[in-house]
Amino acid sequence: MSTLVSAAKVQGASRDPVQPVSKRSARVVIRGWLQVMAWALAGVLLGRATIEHAVSPFAIAYFAVVVEWLGVRRSWPALAAAAGAYSMGGWPAAVVFVLSCILYVLMRRLLFRRKAPDPHWVPFLAGAVDTVVRLAAIGTVWTRYDLLLAFADGGLAVILSLIFLQCAPVLVQRSSNRMLRAEQWISLAIFFASGVSGLTGLAWHGVALSQAVIDWGVLLFALAGGASAGAAAAVVMGTLALLNHSASLSAVAVLAFAGLLAGLLRDAGRLPAALAFVGSTALLSFGASSSIDAVEGTVFAALAGSAASLLTPRRWRRELAAYVPGTVEHRESEQQRARRIRKLLTERIEDVSQVFEELSAAFAEVGDNPVVAAQQLVDHAVGRAAKQVCQACPRQARCWDKEGLATYQAIVRTVERLEAGDGRALSPPPELRERCIRVEPMLAQLRHNLELTDRDAAWLAKLREQRSLLSAQLAGVAEVVR
Repeated sequence: MSTLVSAAKVQGASRDPVQPVSKRSARVVIRGWLQVMAWALAGVLLGRATIEHAVSPFAIAYFAVVVEWLGVRRSWPALAAAAGAYSMGGWPAAVVFVLSCILYVLMRRLLFRRKAPDPHWVPFLAGAVDTVVRLAAIGTVWTRYDLLLAFADGGLAVILSLIFLQCAPVLVQRSSNRMLRAEQWISLAIFFASGVSGLTGLAWHGVALSQAVIDWGVLLFALAGGASAGAAAAVVMGTLALLNHSASLSAVAVLAFAGLLAGLLRDAGRLPAALAFVGSTALLSFGASSSIDAVEGTVFAALAGSAASLLTPRRWRRELAAYVPGTVEHRESEQQRARRIRKLLTERIEDVSQVFEELSAAFAEVGDNPVVAAQQLVDHAVGRAAKQVCQACPRQARCWDKEGLATYQAIVRTVERLEAGDGRALSPPPELRERCIRVEPMLAQLRHNLELTDRDAAWLAKLREQRSLLSAQLAGVAEVVR
């Protein structure tokens, strides 16, 4: 059966055109390069991200997490954070980041030479490396302010590394569990907000890019996870924007309520949720702010974020919603996963059943015919008797060299008569008496050999019966497994 299956596969492969395979491989390559570009873009944004323009722990935390999840050789997209650090702080900031990465890799290899590092120790190593490099960059004379900034940067690197580790399986698409816990949702929102912090200071036609991207992210979370996810993402992203002075406390409250309202209307569709988000943002901003310019900037940013959410591919939202328990996308994802598991399990069970069938066929092929086996036993008995009795006989050359066939037939007829009678009171047949001068020793040896032959024949029959029984049992097991 396996041969037929393999032949069918070969014939199917010969009939199918090569184009679908090439298209599939091309899609895989394109998807891989898009992921690399996304990791590099995240590195650039996290390299630009700072808190109060004094500490920048995002880049080293991102690099440490990427190294642990992708390996040292595949972590090169994270080095794009050096470009982001250069755009914000010039060559000193870029050099500090590169030195931190080099020292981190060296310390990692030094401390974890014999076994893979525990992910829970990675953040502390990243924080220690960040603190040491920043203190070394200052020089040999440190003020209290320098020590405070260095230790604050290292401590934040530890915290951010722990946070990024929570959402790393989703980012690198290695999560076997298609469900995110609440802390993973918050970690994903913090990672997104950390990247958005790199857009601080950039604007387009008077609209702050960071605020527009935050609104888009809040809408994406709200449409994927509902009211709770939208409100939580809004609070997290707004708080990080507040630390960079790109948002006020009232703007954070407005964003949280708008995200909550958009999440409540997720089932109505993207357009009603976007309209509710823009409307609530405009009304609450007018009530909370006295500056018309600030309100216009907030409203235009909400409009830009809503338009971006409407233009976002539906597949992105469905992919994110598949991690939210209770959603339709999550149920469909779990059903597909269950179908894949059942299909895989069915294939494995069929393989096991085929193994039992092959074992049954192997035991059914006894390999010997009872008639042939009996003839072989007789030949063996005759051969042993001839070897033991005729070896020292003076007539051996005549009996076996010149008249071997007649001698053999005479001994065989004697064996038949021994088997037909009781084997002891039998007189020698005329054929044997005329030829053999050692008749009595020959008869005694033939009787002994027949006893051995009968015993061997009984054991062979029993073995044949057991093999047949075992073959039937294995065939039954194969049928039960199937």
